[in-house]
Amino acid sequence: WKDCEFNRDAVNVYNGFLLIPNLDMAFDSGYISFDDDGKIMISEKLLPEDREKLGISSSMKLRKIDDGHRGFLKYHRDNIFRG
Repeated sequence: WKDCEFNRDAVNVYNGFLLIPNLDMAFDSGYISFDDDGKIMISEKLLPEDREKLGISSSMKLRKIDDGHRGFLKYHRDNIFRG
């Protein structure tokens, strides 16, 4: 959201997720992202002990993904995620 070039992207309802604070921080910092089906992707740079402290597991998945989310998720994976 903070990197939007166009105002329309900043206010687009598909450009964002309501995440609990620990996941929000990890997402904004690029330590997690989500694939096009909403399955969590965890950066190898996030150490196992930090994953545990943050309550992040590979079984996590977003409850709902719409087609409108996919372009923003691709941007996040390509530019923010520390894969």
